[in-house]
Amino acid sequence: MKHNVDQNKKTKKVSRVSSAKKPDVSTEAIKTELLVLGEWFNIHTMAYHPTTKKFVENEAVRLCEWAQLETSLLLQDFYNGRGYNQKTFFEWVNKFPELQAAHEFAMSCLGSRREIGAMTRKFEASTVHRTLGAYNHLWASETYKLSKMKEEIAAASENKIVVIERFPYLQADTIKETPEEVAGRIRKATGESRFVGSYDYNAKSRSEAE
Repeated sequence: MKHNVDQNKKTKKVSRVSSAKKPDVSTEAIKTELLVLGEWFNIHTMAYHPTTKKFVENEAVRLCEWAQLETSLLLQDFYNGRGYNQKTFFEWVNKFPELQAAHEFAMSCLGSRREIGAMTRKFEASTVHRTLGAYNHLWASETYKLSKMKEEIAAASENKIVVIERFPYLQADTIKETPEEVAGRIRKATGESRFVGSYDYNAKSRSEAE
């Protein structure tokens, strides 16, 4: 009887071990593969490198440090210096929250530095203002409002039409007098009338003749 009880205990132990959940080897393999999220091409080394979450997180830290340098003015200088292109950078920005936060911080730093440079005449204002909206959302919003305001004022103003009349022109067949002809006409007119203004210079001679 005792032997049977011991045998039953051994059977239960074996069944418990056999019913225990075994690790899924395929699941573990998939998790390991997901650590490498892709690859990116480095223009400086002319080689492909693996894209990992840790690598992108480190790039986010580097971006924040770079943005605080006084010599940092253009975002493309960062990813060009790191060796990847604009498309790769913004793919990571859209996919990783850490790099997205770093990107917003960097744009704020660059926008502030560029605007202060324009106000202090360190940089050419027209050049800075042309692209400042990409770095400063407030600037973009205010510029848009100003543009809409100008459009509304222009639409509300009346269109004034100014008509300039042309001077009458002489026909081609119009007879023009020469200076000699004009002088002769004047002599003829003064010969018929001896009055100049309202005074008759020949009045004395006429009275003497009488």
